[in-house]
Amino acid sequence: MPPRPRRPTFSRTGKVSYVGREVRTDKATVSLADFRSKLIQQSRWLGNARKTKAALDQQLRQFELLERVLSMLEESAEAVARRFRIASNTVRRWRRGENLPQYLSAKFFQQKERARKPIKIPKPEEHNADFAYVLGAMCGNASVKREQPVIFLRARNKVFVESFKKKLAIFVPTKGMMGMKAGKTWDFSVTSVAAAQAFNQLTLYGKKPPVSYLQNRETKRAFVRALFDSHGYPSSRRGNVRVFFSKANPKILDFVKEVLTEEGISFSNFSSRGVPGIIIEKQAALQKFSSAIGFTQ
Repeated sequence: MPPRPRRPTFSRTGKVSYVGREVRTDKATVSLADFRSKLIQQSRWLGNARKTKAALDQQLRQFELLERVLSMLEESAEAVARRFRIASNTVRRWRRGENLPQYLSAKFFQQKERARKPIKIPKPEEHNADFAYVLGAMCGNASVKREQPVIFLRARNKVFVESFKKKLAIFVPTKGMMGMKAGKTWDFSVTSVAAAQAFNQLTLYGKKPPVSYLQNRETKRAFVRALFDSHGYPSSRRGNVRVFFSKANPKILDFVKEVLTEEGISFSNFSSRGVPGIIIEKQAALQKFSSAIGFTQ
């Protein structure tokens, strides 16, 4: 009688332990029956039943593929790879516990839990200038990624990215990631379901300024400063310094003009490649701009 096939087992210290039809994370055991319901709970924020179901089905297909591959430990990696039409190196890495699909790792579930940390969004009547700066950046270069609870900012100015990171951390305690990318740009991202929902409810996306949070001078200045950090820049030619600001959204641009007028800063209009903007070039106006608004340094 041939020997009984060894029960498929798979383990990696501190990561995932696979036994039969179970995935054991660092702190819990998730069976196939519970796997789908757990993912549904973690993906409920998407709000789109069809897309959520499609994402879950894709994750479950990965889970089941890994399970079938690992159940054939007695066969060669090449034979398993041919059967499932995947790379043989992938099969070898899975057997060694490397490059597992992220949905099966304890780190994935821990990141999901961290993404649900409570946030501290101030009320409009608190007149919080730091939050106004964050809102200005969200109406500028920062945004919430589509269909993901990720707040993302990409800019060339490292000081601007660090300032946004610091001020956002006051209200969103989840730790973010910052790094330099090709092309000398800086990226910052933080995953937070609550923060993504909050900013989406404020209907930012550069559509209109959140005027309920901009009711005094300090909040307006902070909001406009973040916009200039995003879409403005100084230029010097033959000793003449000028500040440019351009924004395709007319509501945002009109609000910037309104704040500059309230501060007594004169400007002129211009258009570049169909995108309207303003120029601050008079010496007195530049001094007022520097003292009242300026760029983050």
